[in-house]
Amino acid sequence: MNSEQITSLIRVRVLICNIVDVVKEDILTGKLGLAFTCLQIYKSIGDEAYLQKVSDILNDIFLNINNSNSILLEKMSLANGLPGLGLLLHYLIEDNLIDNGLAEKLDLITESVYKKCIIEISHQNFDYFYGSTGLLYYLIEVKSLKLAANVFEQIELYARENDYLFYNHVDDPYCQGINFGFAHGSFALLAVLTKLYESNILQSRVKELILKSLNKLFLFSRMNIDYNNVTIMHKGFDYPSFFPYNVTANNDIINPLSRDTLYHFTDRLGWCNSDLSRLYIIYKIAYLFNSQYYIDIADSISEEIVSRRDYKDTAISDCYMCHGTSGVAHLYKRLSDLCTKNIFGSSYDYWVKQTIEYMHEELDKSPSEKDLELLTGWLAPYFVLEENNGHAYKNWDSIFLLN
Repeated sequence: MNSEQITSLIRVRVLICNIVDVVKEDILTGKLGLAFTCLQIYKSIGDEAYLQKVSDILNDIFLNINNSNSILLEKMSLANGLPGLGLLLHYLIEDNLIDNGLAEKLDLITESVYKKCIIEISHQNFDYFYGSTGLLYYLIEVKSLKLAANVFEQIELYARENDYLFYNHVDDPYCQGINFGFAHGSFALLAVLTKLYESNILQSRVKELILKSLNKLFLFSRMNIDYNNVTIMHKGFDYPSFFPYNVTANNDIINPLSRDTLYHFTDRLGWCNSDLSRLYIIYKIAYLFNSQYYIDIADSISEEIVSRRDYKDTAISDCYMCHGTSGVAHLYKRLSDLCTKNIFGSSYDYWVKQTIEYMHEELDKSPSEKDLELLTGWLAPYFVLEENNGHAYKNWDSIFLLN
């Protein structure tokens, strides 16, 4: 089965699925992600059945909200709350596909997102999926740029008072401390700030914050630290990554060279938290601000990363976006689009082939609700394979900070 046949089968599965069987409602792992995919397919091929599917999902979600029975009401985060609904409404209104009367609902969601974002900053939660960084992304994406500017000023104030390092105070030990990932960490914040800069908001101040924060993160990298002389947790991996995935300290005072600073590493290669996603942002910042210094650093990292393909060097065991083959393939595609270097093309081809092989296994399994997830199901691999087929979907990867 080739790539075209796989994506055709996924389109059919998306269309015939019973939305009642999809229990979750959020955009990354639930009905809103399914609706987003249907919207993208409709805009690509013009089949009204997919737009009707979007309408059916929205009706189901609004029915649950009106009955106070929606899990979206329980959280206010990008990953599992009302912001996902706001994004979908924004895209539909932007394309004139639903009544502008829903704009009032969008405005209410956006105001709630803004208030929650300010609270999360005060609580030192800079997580992308579950904290202030994801909520700032939402404000930029729905073009509430005045509110986004207000949020930026709070982030800027925190940065100046905390040496431009963003220490997460959250319950999850994986996300706690200075996290270097996309899903939960500082590199996601850098990515979101580049979107703010590209929106022509407070550009000189945004640029200053991006550069100062990135330079601080480099202090924890292999270019500054001899990892033999610091306290390393999670040993036993084969690949010495350029950055840790997380750094913590008992007193929250982070000194890169102190034995009290705990470095947490993983051998993972993936979208969520690895040198590959960090590489993309370093290159993006380098080209955005015309910095040969950052380009040279990124070039040195890329030469090591492209050789990583074995399981022991990647920990990849599925085709999903989060930390599977499709996320890696898509990162290499975006790196190829962004950079003048030609070393990423063969890696992209390799990981697309791996995605196809894993999808063969997926399609042989019994259907499950999880298949129709954007983050850890078939929907992101669908978009990745479609781009390989020559059918690119505009901005489908915005929520993954890759455009």
